[in-house]
Amino acid sequence: MCALAVALVVGAVSPAHAERVVLADRDPQLVRAVEAALRPWRVDIVVVGDAVPRDAADARARAAASSARFVVWRDGGELVVYDDQRGELERRAAQAGAFDDAGAAAAALTVKTMLRLPAPPDVAAVGAPEPPPIRETPPWLRVELAAVTRYDAGVGAGARAGGAVLARPAATLGLRVGASAELGAAAAVDQAGFAGSWSSWTALAVAGWTVTAGDRGAWEIEPRVAIGALHGELAGTLMRTPQTTDDWFVDARVGVAVRRRFGALAAGAIVTADAVPGAATYIKPGTSAQEFAVPTTGVAIGLVVSGDLAP
Repeated sequence: MCALAVALVVGAVSPAHAERVVLADRDPQLVRAVEAALRPWRVDIVVVGDAVPRDAADARARAAASSARFVVWRDGGELVVYDDQRGELERRAAQAGAFDDAGAAAAALTVKTMLRLPAPPDVAAVGAPEPPPIRETPPWLRVELAAVTRYDAGVGAGARAGGAVLARPAATLGLRVGASAELGAAAAVDQAGFAGSWSSWTALAVAGWTVTAGDRGAWEIEPRVAIGALHGELAGTLMRTPQTTDDWFVDARVGVAVRRRFGALAAGAIVTADAVPGAATYIKPGTSAQEFAVPTTGVAIGLVVSGDLAP
């Protein structure tokens, strides 16, 4: 009946205490969280990969097929537990879609409560080995894309696009570190006989701290700082003579992103401010006339989307 069934045996199973749970949900975060939550009871967890039960009768058949007492699944935004011993079906509100670590832990706690298991057995008394420690959710990568409108002093507004890859060193911390890059459309320059364009791109090292808020941490607020390099190019003609100048500058950035999570994905808004200390001013040769001044400050606002990649 099941397209796929993988038995995850937690510890040694004693007939006096063992229960079997069919988990009709292969979300890896949820599987790990339920395994950890039920480990003290030495429960057999059977993860099935076919469709979820349609109703109590279907759940009863699933329980019988796996010699299980409980069947657990999600129905949209609800967690559903069928207890074959009591012949009861119970529902609780839960997150729909893919889980993050916080959502999975909350769902696993709800499952444990709904199972109404007795106090966990005394492992030492029955001579069974100690269960393995709960595994910490491993670090993951976050891939981020952003599209912003940036205003640079002396240049004006322009569209820019960028991306970042951020690693989370520890699952228990909100810290993320990584690198970002950003580029945008060239801005027209026409001054002191020079006609051309100014274009730039940045490569930055980034550090941010994510704070969650709302129901099940659905919202993220992430202040961040970054520092790196800005490469600028001034290209055009001066009195019909081609002229190209490119330079590297230090770019320091602060910002904050506010995102709404949808499982492993998130979308929201980002605001940043940049400072370019030591920005150059280009002078027309043989005169004191200014051709172009590299912007020393800039601000940007736009949209950001991200996805978390777990091992």
